[in-house]
Amino acid sequence: KQALVLHGPSGTGKSAVMAKAFLSMRDNEDRSVIGRFVGATPASQNLGSLLFDLISQLTVVAGKDTADLKESHPSKLEGDLEIVLKEAAEKRPIVIFIDACDQLDAEGEPESLNWLPSETPENVRIVVSMLERPGEPAGAMFDRTLTIRDLFEFIEIRDMESEVGSKILDRWLFSARRNLTGDQ
Repeated sequence: KQALVLHGPSGTGKSAVMAKAFLSMRDNEDRSVIGRFVGATPASQNLGSLLFDLISQLTVVAGKDTADLKESHPSKLEGDLEIVLKEAAEKRPIVIFIDACDQLDAEGEPESLNWLPSETPENVRIVVSMLERPGEPAGAMFDRTLTIRDLFEFIEIRDMESEVGSKILDRWLFSARRNLTGDQ
């Protein structure tokens, strides 16, 4: 499969799941873990910058010099990403997290998903998150994943039921030896 897609409506916790997974894996010295959170900064929304940053980091993992790397149009960087990903994967397993990839700027047509490697080495995992808004412009990327469904694995992140949220809050308050008043 090309990637694991976490999807769901806005506010369901996709970014929190991505951040927790990234943080829990990044300290493992047996693999390289790369995380990008689109929208965290203005530059992070540019597909060309995202691809260049990934290529730069993977070049280092591959044990190569980054001095000759140059930013370019996303269409020119797509093939480079696939090549350097394979080279880096020869050195060690790799996990790449890209949160909120549906928030990438329109330049380079990110919703086409052509920027994702068409083939990934056996020891590479790519995890992306995106909004699920069928038929809406914000959901164009997710709609595209559905048209090429066999390339992806899907995990839907749903709204938490209030009863579950209450139980979690109660347990957290208990463990912190705190409680809420009636007004709270």
